[in-house]
Amino acid sequence: MGLIKKGAASTKPLAWKVELRAKIEELRRLEQAAFGPRHGKTDFHGYLRAVFNGWDWANPKVSRRVGRRVAKLYRIDTRKNKIPIRVVIDATCKQDRQTKSRWAQALEYAVARGARGNAFKKFLKENGGVFGCATKMAALRKRKLGLERSR
Repeated sequence: MGLIKKGAASTKPLAWKVELRAKIEELRRLEQAAFGPRHGKTDFHGYLRAVFNGWDWANPKVSRRVGRRVAKLYRIDTRKNKIPIRVVIDATCKQDRQTKSRWAQALEYAVARGARGNAFKKFLKENGGVFGCATKMAALRKRKLGLERSR
């Protein structure tokens, strides 16, 4: 009968790590392709759609777990108010801070409004693109904060 030493580290990576790394690498590839030498104005919408469809962002338990795991795996700084979508964007994107923030707000708005994954690009277009969605999310957050303060 073989005994396993207590505290012996397994050489196999956990299944969730392998799956998560594969998803993150795919998202990185999509982001690089969206900003390649001959890219169009809205090519990055495919990248955003992949982030949106990658996990169940509407489920708080799942989204928090994804955010924590990505942050741990890729050593991303997290603060109290950082949403899991932003953590994934930080791990997969090389754009500037302001662009990442706008993208995260747009995706958060799509989640808040219950956009369907297969109609994500249409949702963006109907709501004024990424900038329009981000603006609407900021207004929605402000309204929600105002309601909480008046209680």
